[in-house]
Amino acid sequence: MAIQKFSYFLLLLLMVFALILPSIISVEVIPCIPGSKCTNDMTCNELCRFKGFSKGGFCQKYVHKTTGQCCCHPGFESQESSTSGDTNVLITN
Repeated sequence: MAIQKFSYFLLLLLMVFALILPSIISVEVIPCIPGSKCTNDMTCNELCRFKGFSKGGFCQKYVHKTTGQCCCHPGFESQESSTSGDTNVLITN
């Protein structure tokens, strides 16, 4: 009887593991630019597009903070398509 209960428990444990594992594997890492400070998404979107992230970026703010850090959406743009589109950024010194 104890062996039967253990095998049902083991089967249930394996089923739970099988349901959780694909979600753990499919998590995308969102790269954040160290040292970048932002107050809105527009500046981060332009910065990330300039760095080659075709999907742009956003300002990651923390609770009770007015500034945040720029994070870019994964998905690099190919070099062939970098000349087309609205990715022009004006940089002044």
